[in-house]
Amino acid sequence: MLHYNNLFGDVVNSLLRLHQDYPGARAAVFATVSDMNLDLASDLSKWVISPFRPSDIYFPPYDADEIRGILQDRIRIGLYPGVFSAPMLDRIVERTMESGDVRVGLDLVKRAVLNAECAARTEVLEEDITKAYEQAKHIHLACTIRALSTDERLLLQRIAELSQGETGPLVSGTIYTDGEGKPKVSYTAFFKRLQKLDALRLVDLIRVQAGGRTSEVVLRYEPEKVVQICGKRGTAGA
Repeated sequence: MLHYNNLFGDVVNSLLRLHQDYPGARAAVFATVSDMNLDLASDLSKWVISPFRPSDIYFPPYDADEIRGILQDRIRIGLYPGVFSAPMLDRIVERTMESGDVRVGLDLVKRAVLNAECAARTEVLEEDITKAYEQAKHIHLACTIRALSTDERLLLQRIAELSQGETGPLVSGTIYTDGEGKPKVSYTAFFKRLQKLDALRLVDLIRVQAGGRTSEVVLRYEPEKVVQICGKRGTAGA
């Protein structure tokens, strides 16, 4: 988030030069990046790179066995024995792998148990997991939208609204000029917001004009769900 809001360089520089204002102070910076195409060093000034000197450490995504281990530990610590059978845990692991987000699995465990309790059962069944997944599968979407600025959220909501009525590809220029009157921001600022939504895996940007910035914008989630979650954060304008 700091990178896309143009704050990363200032924060790193302040931390690594802390000793200049506070003798004896030391700071180390760990920058976590999920976009493998992002090169932080190329966007930092030489004054920041000089003390920063980052080294890359790559962490592969969790595989099914690792996810199962994480969920088993939570179940063992938080629930009575027998609440989750091995087949039911396997179902949650499958759903988690489909979503690509371990937070979905953790949320599924909680919601499935609550569903079983509401049905006065002491064991989680398939129906509990199926019902829970309808809510848990959007946890990444909800968490990511919560972290967006107001302008970014309004842009995402507008993309979702336009996607509901579009039969063909949605183009960045169409989104920029949509609405009444002259756009309130420059195209450069608008496109940076689009790039951030792409980096956060909310949309896919597909370049259609070589050498330019015209792109097709493909929403990665159901438009109706995006509008619903964005709407909970306030009322969007045109």
